[in-house]
Amino acid sequence: MPKKLLFLIGYLMVITSACNYSFSTANITDTTLAYDAAGENPTTIFSPDDTFYFVVGLTNAPDDTTLKATWATVNEAGSAILIDEVEITSGSGTLTFDLSSDQPWPSGRYRIDLFVNDEMARTLEFGVEE
Repeated sequence: MPKKLLFLIGYLMVITSACNYSFSTANITDTTLAYDAAGENPTTIFSPDDTFYFVVGLTNAPDDTTLKATWATVNEAGSAILIDEVEITSGSGTLTFDLSSDQPWPSGRYRIDLFVNDEMARTLEFGVEE
């Protein structure tokens, strides 16, 4: 084998061994916004006094799988303004995120982004109406 080819193979082996790879078998099977923690009453429109529930079905997930939900308002220009974020480490199952407020939620557009192991997995938009 020519020396240049051997050098190239060795170089590629060193480079790839220095890289960090992240691979997860976790799958999001279902996401539901709901009035209740079980997700039995789905909705995309909440009232100002409601608690927002976000129910996620997760399969094939190792026990150290990290899910992060970020809740945001969406202004007229379409930009998101972060309200809160919550992180859960779990294996497969049904996971529930919730967001409540002591004050009524302002009418408008909202969004939740779901990340699995820091990778964007889903975005759901919803609204609050009086």
